Amino acid sequence: MRRDGFKQCVPFDIQKVTTKDGLELNLVGADPISLLQLKNKVTISDIASQDLIKVPTTILVSHDLSELKGWKNGDSITLDNGLELGPVKVDSKVGIKGMQIVADMSLVRALKRSAGLSVIACGEMSSAQLERLRKMIPNGMTLSRSSQSELESLTAAFHTNLSAMSMLSFVVGLFIFYQAMSLSLAQRQPLVGSLRQVGVSGWQLAQALCMELAVLVFLSWLCGNVFGLVLANQLIPAVSQSLSDLYDANIGSVSSGAGSGACTALCLRCRAR
Repeated sequence: MRRDGFKQCVPFDIQKVTTKDGLELNLVGADPISLLQLKNKVTISDIASQDLIKVPTTILVSHDLSELKGWKNGDSITLDNGLELGPVKVDSKVGIKGMQIVADMSLVRALKRSAGLSVIACGEMSSAQLERLRKMIPNGMTLSRSSQSELESLTAAFHTNLSAMSMLSFVVGLFIFYQAMSLSLAQRQPLVGSLRQVGVSGWQLAQALCMELAVLVFLSWLCGNVFGLVLANQLIPAVSQSLSDLYDANIGSVSSGAGSGACTALCLRCRAR
């Protein structure tokens, strides 16, 4: 493809791995030299700055994933089969997101024990180049377009569903809270009568009830937010992995400092090795 002028295409090899604690990750093998070719001008300093070139066993992880798992630069990732990947390098350029971890392609092929490619990602090209590429594709490979609008529509649908579920849970919770407070007031009517007989005014009773409601609302809000954040941190990785498996949506898009956003237009996917 490069000899035929398709220099905007970069190969990737993807392997699913599972860590010792059961977390599923997509190990994306990339060729750092090919990524550098996406730039118009490549210098020696650009090559020397690539972590995958310095240490071929380096594993690049996103900042969010490193915070979730507590990984730091120099750590290693232990897989369920006992193998250790590393050293870990936390991405400081915010080029890696989601459950994707990036390594040199040679490391991925050593784990897969295969020489095939999973994806060949290409940047924007003219209609003539696209038609010529379509004729070049051998049997066993398919050409698919991956656009940002598809991911945006998928994200918008999930946001709508989450908003509807949140409003429904709020209404149900409000109804339960109202019923609980009504039952509490009904059960405390003898106590209210006794307090009125000993000289407690209605305004004082109203103040006490308002203070009680404020404390209960604050505690409910605090517990709901804290437990909601804990639950979200536990479920977000599973949701991201499910979207990637079901819709083939690259939720954790992989890019590099050399060619950020250049490999999002076309993908050649290998169906047969």
